[in-house]
Amino acid sequence: MRNKSNIKIIILALGIFIAVVGITNYSIFNDQDGTVENRGKSSLKIPKISEFWPNCPPIHIQNDNWSATPLPWIQIGLGTEINPHIIENLTINGRGAGNGIFIENSNDYFIVRNCTIYNCSIGIRLDNTNYGTLTNNNCSNNNDGIGLNNNCHNNTISENFASNNSQYGIYLENCNNNLISENILDHNQVGIFFLENCMFNTILRNTVNTSEFAGIMIVFDGDNNLISENFVSNNSQYGILLDGNNNLISENFVSNNSQYGIYLDGNNNLVSENFVSNNGEDGIYLYGNDNLVSENFVSNNGEYGILASGSINVISGNTIIDNGIHGILAYGTINVISGNTIINNGDSGIYLTGIFTSFNVISENFICENHYGINLYQYAINNDIFENFIYYNTNGAIYIYSTDTYDNEIIRNVLVSKNDTFVVYDGDINDISVYLNYELRSPPRLNVTIINQLFSMTEFNIIINVFSEVRIDFSIETIQILWNDILVPSKNITKIGKWLYNLSLTPIFVNMGEEPILLNITISAFGYETSFFETYIAVDPDTLEKGIVQDGDEFLFLILITALISTAGGIGATIITIGILRKRKPTKEVI
Repeated sequence: MRNKSNIKIIILALGIFIAVVGITNYSIFNDQDGTVENRGKSSLKIPKISEFWPNCPPIHIQNDNWSATPLPWIQIGLGTEINPHIIENLTINGRGAGNGIFIENSNDYFIVRNCTIYNCSIGIRLDNTNYGTLTNNNCSNNNDGIGLNNNCHNNTISENFASNNSQYGIYLENCNNNLISENILDHNQVGIFFLENCMFNTILRNTVNTSEFAGIMIVFDGDNNLISENFVSNNSQYGILLDGNNNLISENFVSNNSQYGIYLDGNNNLVSENFVSNNGEDGIYLYGNDNLVSENFVSNNGEYGILASGSINVISGNTIIDNGIHGILAYGTINVISGNTIINNGDSGIYLTGIFTSFNVISENFICENHYGINLYQYAINNDIFENFIYYNTNGAIYIYSTDTYDNEIIRNVLVSKNDTFVVYDGDINDISVYLNYELRSPPRLNVTIINQLFSMTEFNIIINVFSEVRIDFSIETIQILWNDILVPSKNITKIGKWLYNLSLTPIFVNMGEEPILLNITISAFGYETSFFETYIAVDPDTLEKGIVQDGDEFLFLILITALISTAGGIGATIITIGILRKRKPTKEVI
């Protein structure tokens, strides 16, 4: 689908951008020893650290004219990356008006650090200014803490504290390629705010708490930004609110926000590996097209884990548990909901409804212990629901409200129920195709067969086939092997094909009259009953070293071994035949 290729482009572009910024622009400043570590090829030379200036007037620098009015608290450098201008160790009281530090129309490299700025319109303001570094400043109790306006590019805002500003902790307007990292933003109206055409910026590892409206907010064409590893909690309405395209939202911790954890309005965005928990309404609200929501952990949100509207979105690989109403509520067209784990939500695991809810694919999800597993409500038409594992949902695996719900195909799902309720029909059935589903009273089993064995003096190799009685694909979580009661290292268990595994064992030989060696296999797969497989193997070293001849001909000597297959339902026995080929001449490998 189109969004998958677009997302790859997004990730590649963001990766290149981050790498370039990392090489060329980032610097780590160490105020204790007066040195700067440059992430590029050379170290920077830092001028002498200034004195502390407790009662400074506001500062205004424009057009790179840093030396127009000599001030003892500004260290004039060459304005280069290795010799920047520095403003540091100031306290500025704006007395209710103006900007604390205002730098405009500048392309010189500069640093503003260790300053306390309060009671201003904007604590630190940059306008049409590039290559600045704002670090370790306290910009609290202003209208805005830090503001970048009108084409401010390639600036770094890091390790600042901005609290109790009446509007924004940090805001950008029409600014690109800036890094905002490791700031603490507390009790602002919005913690981090991007307004109009802010692109290719990075918001990384910030802590944004107790905002009156939103923790992180990007609106009006905020495209191609990276929002990653931020801690966003206890904000009054939104944790992260984003209106834009081609953004990556990843690895954020978003919790305890009053309404939405992540609210996404736009196209071709990737929302991945976020922890979204305990938000008042929805964990993730997805509004738009061609978005990918994958591998997020979404739990304990007041209403829906993920609410998805729009078209051609993919929701895959998420863990969605303990949300108040539905795990996933979807209305829209041509969406794919696949490979999610959806457990113990208040109403339905997956709920489809709405007049435009059609041509969606619901497949390979594990849906367990909800009120209903999958709920097709009014106007859900032409949807394909197949190969889902739907277990132990209280009132039924699948619920179909038949009024204006038609042309849905429900096929090859595994429906496990503690009672006789598998599919619930409410109203007259209207062109609903429900067939070839597996209706079980308990989870299905995995079976194991040995399909090949190769023994030598240095290594025993056994190939096993793991398969399901319901013949639906599954993901094996663990294979544990005990060989003679000793755990086989995981590196000795290799997947060599679909459901085929090669076991590489340390050779143990058995002489005539001795007991065979126990091989124990435990296999666990999500949604299946754990299976235990035991067999005994006897390999005679003389067979491998010397060979056996009878009347000048080769013959096959068969050893019959009893294998025990144990499951929760009991123990059964089968016969495994191991063939040991005895030849005229010695051989290293015997099948």
